[in-house]
Amino acid sequence: AVIGVIGTLGAALIGSWDKIFTPSPKPPTKIESTQITQTEPQSPVETIPNIGGVWRDSNYPSNGTQVTQNGNIFHFTRWGVLPNGVTFESSGNGTITGQRLTSQYNAKYASGATSTGGCSGAVSQDGSHMELNCTDSLLGTFPGDAIRSLKGP
Repeated sequence: AVIGVIGTLGAALIGSWDKIFTPSPKPPTKIESTQITQTEPQSPVETIPNIGGVWRDSNYPSNGTQVTQNGNIFHFTRWGVLPNGVTFESSGNGTITGQRLTSQYNAKYASGATSTGGCSGAVSQDGSHMELNCTDSLLGTFPGDAIRSLKGP
């Protein structure tokens, strides 16, 4: 009888082997980690228009400006005749940020007067046209409109 009980238990043990003894879990497969770095979106590089050269006032073509430029910094000399007939010369410098520009200048007039001033405005995308708003210590506030000249001073 004991042998029968042992045989029955042995058969039951073998038949339920997979339920009694579950296989030990396999070690996890090693996953290579790749570091993902998120970068800030790059803004497009703004191109600075080239304003170097000679410019003429749209309304007074005998008035001119010679501009030299190095990157976003420029220097200029200006000459011409005011609407009241007085000749002038001025010089100054400025900066360009994208299409926008600002400048400061000192002016001398044939009458002996002097003035200081500044302008701000925009340059066209192709660098052929400027629209400015200027404030002068002698002349007050006035608009400026210039086009690139194809010929020199």
